[in-house]
Amino acid sequence: MNRLLNCANKKNALLVLLDKDVFSNLSRVECLRFKLRITVKAVILNNDNEIAFIGSRNNNIFLLPGGGIEGAESLIEGLKREILEETGCRIKIVKELGITEDFRLKEGKHYVTFGYLAKVVSFSLPKFNNYETSVGAYLKWISVSEALELCYLQEAQVSSGVLNLYNIGFNIYRDSFYINSAINFLDNFNQK
Repeated sequence: MNRLLNCANKKNALLVLLDKDVFSNLSRVECLRFKLRITVKAVILNNDNEIAFIGSRNNNIFLLPGGGIEGAESLIEGLKREILEETGCRIKIVKELGITEDFRLKEGKHYVTFGYLAKVVSFSLPKFNNYETSVGAYLKWISVSEALELCYLQEAQVSSGVLNLYNIGFNIYRDSFYINSAINFLDNFNQK
């Protein structure tokens, strides 16, 4: 874990979120110690240039695939494992999109997330874990334009208070950042 945190410290975080940035109406919470959680996320494109999202039948929220690093995994090993579990896809990493940090005061956690842009190499079926199955997780491929609309819609639901699920609020802003970063990279790449 320290090895991964050192990697995060050597690069500048591109987005840092605090409770007040996501939930303006949340009462002030004090936290002096944070438990570190290293995570990975990917904007994955298939051959039709659609982006993979993990949806939940319980709340109709869509997030990028990814999750926490386990044991002595490298970032890339953890990313490939998470993507295979949640999407059934094997991927090729195209670009590092950057690092985000969330200081979630309400739960005392400091999330450091490494984001990537990837292309699908091969498809299979997702293998959701028990929790993901219990919340009705499913894989959905969404066009780039629909993904941008989805980001704006979900962010608006969080900022207006319609959607007040604490961790999901942070995840929506983080995922929107990675999706916009990936699309900006692809737009610049395609213009060259």
